[in-house]
Amino acid sequence: IKKSNKKFNNKIKIGYFGKIEKRKGIELLINSLEQKKINCEVIIYGNIDNVYAKKMIQKSKGLSNKFEFKKTITNIDKILKKIDFVILPSINFESFGMILIEAMSFGVPSICSNLGSMKEVIINNCNGLVFEANNSRDLSKTLLKATKLSENERKKFRKNCFNIFVLLTIINNNFIK
Repeated sequence: IKKSNKKFNNKIKIGYFGKIEKRKGIELLINSLEQKKINCEVIIYGNIDNVYAKKMIQKSKGLSNKFEFKKTITNIDKILKKIDFVILPSINFESFGMILIEAMSFGVPSICSNLGSMKEVIINNCNGLVFEANNSRDLSKTLLKATKLSENERKKFRKNCFNIFVLLTIINNNFIK
């Protein structure tokens, strides 16, 4: 059997977990999806009961992509097992996104902006993809790239996520006191 490294344009499932507020970049994500036809489904998990969240829900209704907002996270483990990428499109400095580590523990790569320590945890083209902060065009290109990854490349990303998580755990447990 011949192995293929063909480039796919498969639909990818992307999850966002966190507060729904301007600094988190949800509007940037929506704007990036308006620019190009990107074969993805986005699920936003967070507090949908605020004015900004309601505005983003309305704005996302014009997208051709499936874009869902869900209020509660009952079992993050089950959700992480069903998605291809976690996204953290922050437009302001983030000290650290715990969701990135949680995702890596399940072998789920992340897409994040190059702000703060996110770019220290996610190594571009290794355990995820990094885009230029506040740049919807670059995020759009990055999302498109994610849909074009071959199955072999996706497997490599997933394996790297888990391996980096294990390494960080060993360092944390043995060297950081």
